[in-house]
Amino acid sequence: DHDDDERANVFGRLGEGKGAGAGANGAPLRKPAPTGRNTALTQTVALDCEMVGVGEDGKRSILARVSVVNEDGNVVLDTFVAPTEHVTDYRTRVSGVRPQDL
Repeated sequence: DHDDDERANVFGRLGEGKGAGAGANGAPLRKPAPTGRNTALTQTVALDCEMVGVGEDGKRSILARVSVVNEDGNVVLDTFVAPTEHVTDYRTRVSGVRPQDL
């Protein structure tokens, strides 16, 4: 099993990934590096979902992308999800999702 320090190295520290390119301590964010080639599901996984806006004002959210990494930091799943409603705000600056992705 990984201890807390090892998990921090694989997944980054809590709070990183929020904001525009800086972690909680103001340091630039770095992309966690995979620790091997194992892309199998493991006992521990991390899930990230990106949402886009729908509705007249774009404030209602629907799923646009799902990413899963295993405890080694390797991608198990990374896929865009077809919207079930007309997207009015792609939130690209935050989500990274562009019209051509969906």
